[in-house]
Amino acid sequence: PNTLTKGAIVLVDAAPFRLYYWKYYGLEVGRKKDDSDLSKRSPHARKRCEARAKDAKLEPALKEQFLTGRLLACVASRPGQC
Repeated sequence: PNTLTKGAIVLVDAAPFRLYYWKYYGLEVGRKKDDSDLSKRSPHARKRCEARAKDAKLEPALKEQFLTGRLLACVASRPGQC
């Protein structure tokens, strides 16, 4: 059966997470080559992204999932429950 329970592992699309990671850290994930271009951002935003990217670490397993375009996620709560 296709019952969604707490603690279930599901596949989700990686595109929204890839976009968030690029906007927050200024780094491209899920691509073979890194072509992140920060020159279009304001100097303040560029400096902030560079500071965040310095400490950004992504596990190899997660990088591999980004390359396939799908991420494994664990459901933390059930639908309709608090």
